[in-house]
This record gives sequence, C-alpha cells and structure tokens, in this order.
Amino acid sequence: MKIKTTFLFIFILKISLAQNIASFTQVGPIKFPSNPSIQTTGMGRVSQLVYHPTDSNILYAVSASGGVFKSSNEGSTWTPICDNLPLTACASLLINPLNPKVMYLGTGDANYDGNGLGVYKTTNGGITWNQFNSGMGNILVSKMQFTPGDTQ
Repeated sequence: MKIKTTFLFIFILKISLAQNIASFTQVGPIKFPSNPSIQTTGMGRVSQLVYHPTDSNILYAVSASGGVFKSSNEGSTWTPICDNLPLTACASLLINPLNPKVMYLGTGDANYDGNGLGVYKTTNGGITWNQFNSGMGNILVSKMQFTPGDTQ
C-alpha cells in the first residue's frame, strides 16, 4: 500500500509540474545576428541601468535602440524621457549626485556600430536635453564618470 501511495503522489506531482511548465512562453533573449546587414529593429537591448542617487524607487534604463526610460516605482512601469532627441542609440547615463536633475547622456551603441552623437545634458530631469560635446564631436560615449570631488 505504501508503494502505491508513493507512486500516486509522484505521478500527481509530475502532472502538476508539467502543467505549470507548459504555461510559459519564451519571449527572449534573442540571439544578436552575426550578419550586421540583417534588420535588428526591436532588439530592445539595455545598455545600462542607473539608480537615482537619493531615491531608490527611481530607476533609469538606457537602451541602445530606444533611448532612456524612467521608472518611479522600482521598475513596475516606465516612461520615455528623451523622445525629443535626434534618432540615436543611447549608451550611458551619468546623474549628478548633488543635483539629480542634472544628467548626462552618452550616445552610440558600443555593441553594434559604435556611432554616436557625443553627450547630451539635461538640467531639468530629462524634460529637455541639449548637446554638450564641447569639442569632442559626434562620437560613441559608452562610459562617463565625474572627477572625484567635482560634479561639474
């Protein structure tokens, strides 16, 4: 009797697990094409995630194919904050820790073509952006950091 009960329990457990597994659908990640001539629209790669320096509920996602998105609720919902910029890939975001409304956006795609438009700066939390290249030209900017002790 004990063997039959154990067998029945294992059988029911397997059926239950199989039903749960069958309800999943793969949505990604999708392998990046090795042939760059293939259309890659919609790849949705995130280049960087950046937390607000004083509010852990606020998170920014920098996307190589979609710009910068802001979440004010720990990632539950997202809002684009750089739709007014020229069409370009985005690579990095630097937030001033003393004034989080001041942010610098490095453009380009370090994982694909490397082309960029340099750096853009906002002083109002992403409502408006201005090119801030100061002689560097239109290049890929995949990483940025402040000089220690100087957020300017």
